[in-house]
Amino acid sequence: MAYFVQFAEWTEQYSRALFRALSHMLCIGYGRYPPQSITDVWLTMISMLIGATCYALFVGYSTTLIQSFDTSKRLYREKVLLICSFIHSLGAIKSTRSTQPSGVSKSSTGLHGWG
Repeated sequence: MAYFVQFAEWTEQYSRALFRALSHMLCIGYGRYPPQSITDVWLTMISMLIGATCYALFVGYSTTLIQSFDTSKRLYREKVLLICSFIHSLGAIKSTRSTQPSGVSKSSTGLHGWG
């Protein structure tokens, strides 16, 4: 039957081509017994697409579930990093305060209560 596809109508040719593309894309081999009629081809393609969609949904939901287990730990790390960067920036501010240009007093810069 596969040898006579080139003499078939264009709808059957495109249906078989789509079936072949989907089965290669999804790594499904039918071996000796591929679908024989156009109805079988379309039902097989629909089941392949439904199966691929269900697999993608399963992977997506399981990934979301696994990532949600670590939410509190991740939020804690983010807050610690925020505090560390804030403390680091305070250290940079203190180091710039101590290095005033010569001849400039604190009163002229407006840093009366800063240290």
